[in-house]
Amino acid sequence: LDALADHVETTYLGIKHWIFGADVVGMDETTWRLMETGATKKWQMWAIRGRGAMWFALRDSRSGETAAELLESYSGWLITDGCPSYDKAARLVPGEVRLSGCWAHVRRKFVDAESNDPERAEAALNLIGKLYDVEKKARDPDEGIALMDWRRDLRETESKSILKELKTWAFNQRVLPKSAIGKAIAYMMERWERLELYIEHPELWIDNNPTERGIRGPVVGRKNHYGSRSRRGTEVAAQLYTIFETAKICGVDPREYLKRVVMNDIRSPNTVTLPAPIEAVLSSLDD
Repeated sequence: LDALADHVETTYLGIKHWIFGADVVGMDETTWRLMETGATKKWQMWAIRGRGAMWFALRDSRSGETAAELLESYSGWLITDGCPSYDKAARLVPGEVRLSGCWAHVRRKFVDAESNDPERAEAALNLIGKLYDVEKKARDPDEGIALMDWRRDLRETESKSILKELKTWAFNQRVLPKSAIGKAIAYMMERWERLELYIEHPELWIDNNPTERGIRGPVVGRKNHYGSRSRRGTEVAAQLYTIFETAKICGVDPREYLKRVVMNDIRSPNTVTLPAPIEAVLSSLDD
């Protein structure tokens, strides 16, 4: 695996470069164990999703400085779960990073509150569900209408009124701040400005679920192999998971894609090999 990763590194960096050409990317992180001799340390697997690709990096911190280091000079929208690290990263990155919220995380807070306050939790979940119903319609425009125009119109005419109803409902609730429903409402209202940004910007996703889906593979792996046994192991894991998860997103056989990446690098060192669907997009741009 160590030798294999040597032939993957250039493509690994090329995938990150491709992702950072997007107007919108999602970013998330999950724990990862580094099991060095004599100690076990909690590291973080950082994940960035955009333009039909996934990129991973393993670091020993969940700080804003670490997020900024990974974002480099990216400029564009960043969809996150609202962790304070991203606020700090947005200030540190040389590029203009604009933060947008994630409705899936809000929904989970109300799901957590269902057992203690089912009536109010259900009221919020029903309204959030309506927002997602609009998004389903927004994926399939009527004939002759551009996708972004279709999405903008639907969000403006349907989602906006649902958001207004949800906000009014939240203001009218009298709850204990430390109760589950109180925490769910507070979580939502503290992030409200970022959560409603997607209405005016049709390119934005309603949530960060695309990024979270891309992390599932590493998380399942982590349950089986627990983590990495060396710092080099963290680098190899990040590189190979980037190859596999990007292939899956593109609908390409991961083994075939890995083989093509390695063989191309052997024939011509430092070659960036992107999956066929991404190469087709690049080819159309060149044309």
